[in-house]
Amino acid sequence: MGNAVRDLGVAAAAGKSRRSPISSMRIALACGRFGRIARIPASFSWRCLLGSAAGTSAGLYGAACGRPTARDLEVLRRAAHKAVCRRGRRQAAEMVFMLSPVAKLDPKAVVMLAPVVTAVRALRGGTLPLDTWRGVADAVSAGAGRCFGPVAAALRSMQELGLGRDIETWTGVLEAPRCWQQAARSCRSQAVLVRAWHCAEVKRLAGRRPAFAHIAGGMEVWATKRLLKPGALDADVQGCLRTVLADGVVTEKLAAKWNGRGADCPHCRHGLEDHEHRFWLCTAWHSARCRALEYSVPAAPRSTRNLWRHLPDGVARTVTLAVSPELEALQLQAECEDPVLPPQQFVDMSSRARTVWTDGACLRPADPFLRRAGWALRLDDGQDANWGGPVQGAQTVQRAELTAAVAASRLAGGPLEIVSDSEFVVLRCAQIAAGANEGEWDHDDLWKLLAPHIRSRRVRARWIVAHLSPTKARARGLSERDRLGNAAADSNAGAAATCGLPGPARVSARQRQLDCLDAAQRLMATVELEVMKATGEQGP
Repeated sequence: MGNAVRDLGVAAAAGKSRRSPISSMRIALACGRFGRIARIPASFSWRCLLGSAAGTSAGLYGAACGRPTARDLEVLRRAAHKAVCRRGRRQAAEMVFMLSPVAKLDPKAVVMLAPVVTAVRALRGGTLPLDTWRGVADAVSAGAGRCFGPVAAALRSMQELGLGRDIETWTGVLEAPRCWQQAARSCRSQAVLVRAWHCAEVKRLAGRRPAFAHIAGGMEVWATKRLLKPGALDADVQGCLRTVLADGVVTEKLAAKWNGRGADCPHCRHGLEDHEHRFWLCTAWHSARCRALEYSVPAAPRSTRNLWRHLPDGVARTVTLAVSPELEALQLQAECEDPVLPPQQFVDMSSRARTVWTDGACLRPADPFLRRAGWALRLDDGQDANWGGPVQGAQTVQRAELTAAVAASRLAGGPLEIVSDSEFVVLRCAQIAAGANEGEWDHDDLWKLLAPHIRSRRVRARWIVAHLSPTKARARGLSERDRLGNAAADSNAGAAATCGLPGPARVSARQRQLDCLDAAQRLMATVELEVMKATGEQGP
């Protein structure tokens, strides 16, 4: 079969492919660029940015339509790894790419995810009919030779990621009319893909390296990368932390396998030098450990042995944190909460104009497992003056602000003025009123619910400054009515978000776990830097 998909530029087909979609000249061009990037005296983050923009994108242009051979892909991956790591001789490539600030650096990730992302966009935009998708899927299942084209590539990627072939259930692309529960899935489709990719990579890594067995069920990438942010650590210590995270530490026990020497610690002469001895027991690095713990947060243990005892499984060896199934379940539950929107009512355009103050809140926004968002609105009359509830889908303040605007648009009456302190919502509403298409925006499922009201001129949005005292509000020209309305909506949104937070004991335990992880990362990175200085090794 061969149905054309215009936006993808190629035919979606099932059959035997005659050639690889990626040419050997393009692979060679990408490897040459990676080689030049490796010689640039720049930071890890800059080399990652350059590698993704100049190397990976050049080598995998058109990867959404298919994938290169396994050999070509491995060549590209090794070149990308070498470009960003100076000491990459035995590091785990999966960890290096996951710790990169640029997701598109890893050629393997691009090849795996690009076809699915392209197919999802085409399905949502209506340029890829569901019949075409299902027809190619049936042909692939029936074994119609080596399948090629963007749809076949997307199907292959989804199967390898463990997502099956049913793309409709997690993207919100359904033939039935969109209801709230179905549409909320679309905002999570990208997160579903990335999560599936990370799970597949860490599972593969755990199978190859026993030290990472504790993260076989998933790794907390955000918690593990917290100290890799710019300015969190000294540049040299940060580089050593990446070496530890990527399992690039060479102890005497490991070196004895190829140099013929003994495995005794050359620094203290008091036993076998493995990871446990070097980082936690060797007396030669006692002062380095104490120095590292001085900079840890006050809640973290101040004793090396106390810290070691409080660390979860596997952290003392790799400083990588496994995903907590309990926290993951709570996060999923929060994303699936009923937003408790006002019931959709009949709109009488002859009714008087109304003003609604809307606001959204997000508590603990940095932590992906603990953050909780809530929305609220305040009406200009005393009847049912307050509405509020949790946010369904991604727990972010932008989605909370937008949910509040959608909730306001469902109220009965004539023209409606939404007063919001969110520039994001007000500017996007103005763009829709000017004729912009909301289909490619983040949270497009919510924008599709709000856009008809904006285009019909029934709803308009106005921005105001938030969190001002009466004196400052008067100085800024903000009316007392707007100030009080915004303050009421803000208070209600905060209360709605607070209701979704886990219990205090669980929040406290989570914070203690993160503090111990940070302290362990500082300690092990500092010790590794001292070892490198003592042995005269080249910096990371």
